[in-house]
Amino acid sequence: MIDRASSKTHITKVKMIRVKSGGKEKWEILFPLDSVFSSGGITEKREKILSIINDAAESIAGQISKKHPSRSKASKLFLAGKIISNARQKILKDYGIEISNFLEIFAKLLQIDRRNVNYILQLYSSLTENDIDDNIPWTVYRYCVSTRDKKKSREVLNLYKEGKLKSSNDVRRYVKMLNDEHSL
Repeated sequence: MIDRASSKTHITKVKMIRVKSGGKEKWEILFPLDSVFSSGGITEKREKILSIINDAAESIAGQISKKHPSRSKASKLFLAGKIISNARQKILKDYGIEISNFLEIFAKLLQIDRRNVNYILQLYSSLTENDIDDNIPWTVYRYCVSTRDKKKSREVLNLYKEGKLKSSNDVRRYVKMLNDEHSL
C-alpha cells in the first residue's frame, strides 16, 4: 500500500457526471486539471478507477434500500461497507490516488445520503461480521459506531444484545455519555 505521506500518493477531488453515450446514460469521472498534470498518466487510470467505483456500486445497489438504508438488513450494510472500503483501498494501492470526495460519489451512485455512506463505512471498520445481527435495528448500529472511541462500539452493542440497553434511545443516550466523557 502506498503511504499517504509518500510523494506517490495524490489526493484529489473528482466529479461524477451522467453523460449519454450511444443512447445510454452512464457515469463519467472527471479529474481537475491539476490532478492530470501532477499525477502522470491519470487519463489512462481514469477508466480503471471508474470501473472499480462502478463495479462496487453495482454490487451494492441491489443489496440496500435506496434512500432508506435503515430498511436494509445490517448484514447487507456491513457487506456494503466492506465493498466500499475495498474499492477505496484498491484505488489507493494500485493507482496512488486518494479521492477526497469518495463518500459523495457513492452517495450519488447509491442514491443515499452521504452520512449514511459514512455510517456504513464506520459499521464495517468498527465491528466484525460476527457482531452483526439482522434483528437489531439500523439506528442501534448507527449510534454504536458513532462512539468517539471505536473500541467502545462493540461494548455498546453487547450491552444492547444483553438487554442492558433496551432501545435505540437508550443506546443514543449511553453513546452521548461515553462521547462526553471521552472529550473531557
